[in-house]
Amino acid sequence: MPEEEEGNREDIEEENETANEEVAEGEEEESTTEGGGSITQEGVGGGVVYTFTFPKGKDIRYVFLSLAQVLNEALFTMSPDGISLRAVDSSKVSLVILNIPSTALEEVNITDTVKVGILFDTVKKLARRIRAKDKVDIGVDRGRNRFLMTIYYGSKGKESGMYRRFYLPIVDVAQEDIPEPKIDYPVRIRMSMDAFRDALTMAEDISDAVTFSADPESFVIKASGEGGRYYEVQYQSTDESFQEFSVSERHEASYSLDYIINMNSQMAPICEYVTIEFATNKPIKLTYEFASGSLTYYVAPRAL
Repeated sequence: MPEEEEGNREDIEEENETANEEVAEGEEEESTTEGGGSITQEGVGGGVVYTFTFPKGKDIRYVFLSLAQVLNEALFTMSPDGISLRAVDSSKVSLVILNIPSTALEEVNITDTVKVGILFDTVKKLARRIRAKDKVDIGVDRGRNRFLMTIYYGSKGKESGMYRRFYLPIVDVAQEDIPEPKIDYPVRIRMSMDAFRDALTMAEDISDAVTFSADPESFVIKASGEGGRYYEVQYQSTDESFQEFSVSERHEASYSLDYIINMNSQMAPICEYVTIEFATNKPIKLTYEFASGSLTYYVAPRAL
C-alpha cells in the first residue's frame, strides 16, 4: 500500500476512535484565525508560557497512551534540555523512564527547569484526539498554572492558523528519588517490534504470565495455562527478526504479561524495534526508541 494512502487510512481510523471520546476536564479554546496558532513565552496576564513542539503528533500521542497504561499520575521535568520523567506504578511492579531531548523537537521555548504534575486519566483523552500528521505543542502556562496541549490541524502545523488548545490543572505529585536499576544484563536482544508483538499476543491467549528464555543460540518466548495449555515460539540467533543478539549464557525469567503487553501495544505504532534485556530472577528492561526520544521500561520478575 502506498505510504500516503496508509497515512490517510491511519488518520481516518484515529478520527473514528476519537469521535465518541468525552471532552477532558479542563479549559479548552479553539481558533481558526490565520496565524492564531503560534504560542509565545508571554501568556495570559503576563505569565510565562513554556512549550515544546513535536513535528509529528503520532509520537506524543502514543507516548501519553503508553504512560497511561501503567501510571495514574507522574511528575514531568521540563527544561531547555528537553522533557523527562521517571516514575513507578502504584503497585511498585514497574518503572518508567522517559527521555525526549530538545534536539529531537521542532521548537523549544523554555528558559529554566519546571516540574509539572499530570493526571494521565485526563491526558489520555486528549492524546486520542491527536492524528498522525498533526503538530503538537505541550508545555506549561505559568500564569494560569496549567499544563497545556495545543493540537495544530494537519501537516502545515502552526502555519495553518487552526488549532485546538487545552489547559489542564497541574496536580501535586510527590517528588521521589527513584534510582535506575544498575544491572549488567547478560541478555540483550534488539528485536523487530512486529515479531515481538505477535509473540506476546499469542501468549496472552494462554496465560497471564510470560517466560523469556535465551542462550547463545536461541531466544524462546513461552506461556503455560490451565488445563495443560502451552505456547512456545523459538527464534534462532540468526533470525531476521533480530537486529542485535548478544547472550553470554542461558537465562530464564517470568513476568506479568499484562504489564508488558499493555506498554508494548501502545509503543508499537512508533517503534520499529524493541531492545529486550533480562537475566534470571532480575527485572526485564525494555527500551523503546522513537523519532523524538526513548522510553525505558522495567518490570519486576515473577516466581518461575
